[in-house]
Amino acid sequence: MIRLWAEASTEDLKDVGNVILPIGALEQHGPHMPVGTDSYLLYAVLSSLVKEDTEEDYYVLPPIPYGKSTEHMSFPGTVTLSMQTLCSIITDIASSLAAHKVNRLFIINGHGGNIGAIDSLLYDIRYEKKIECYAFHLGKIYPLLDEHGGLPWSMHAGYAETSIIMAYDDGRFSRNLEKNPGVLKSKGYDFFQSLGPVSYGWMTEDISEKGFIGNPGMASKEAGERLIAGIVGYLLSAFKEIVGKRRGE
Repeated sequence: MIRLWAEASTEDLKDVGNVILPIGALEQHGPHMPVGTDSYLLYAVLSSLVKEDTEEDYYVLPPIPYGKSTEHMSFPGTVTLSMQTLCSIITDIASSLAAHKVNRLFIINGHGGNIGAIDSLLYDIRYEKKIECYAFHLGKIYPLLDEHGGLPWSMHAGYAETSIIMAYDDGRFSRNLEKNPGVLKSKGYDFFQSLGPVSYGWMTEDISEKGFIGNPGMASKEAGERLIAGIVGYLLSAFKEIVGKRRGE
């Protein structure tokens, strides 16, 4: 089963093998989305994930609601952690899990700006804490599930993220989502796309004056529901395969 760590008793948590750590962010998402979007994306996925029955037990830690969002700091509402702080938080959590003999840590990340920090820590956590550590970045899963899941349609508050928020929306965000902007076109955007695999220390305002990157105008609740279901299926399949292979099955 997949259970919430915070709702379990200390007796339930005596012999936990697999732990899931969600990591979001608190940053601007254009004029049509809440600053908590990256955490809400995780809630949308987790609310479906915890309903699934699995052969192995997995415990989901409370999500970290902040991330490294330096690129969005020119926009009001953004709150960022430094690289050092984010790495320290994840490392401290891993240290606690190691003390309780946890075998595997599955990180589910909702924010692109966290990828570098998380991926670099996978090796340190494995070496120093003796915990197998895996990272699942939602932004890298979207293109596997939907032909519009990557650039130029999806990146930040574009088609994929806006669709998921539409599906998750319980009425709180509807007023803004109805003002869904169209496709982004700018010289900065064209330059960003032209870089291909080249890393670039960009700021959001280099690419978009409005703060979104992609085409949220294409988004729909139905697409969001498909994406959520697809992500849950992808995660469940990956978890089962990883655990099975590590057991030699």
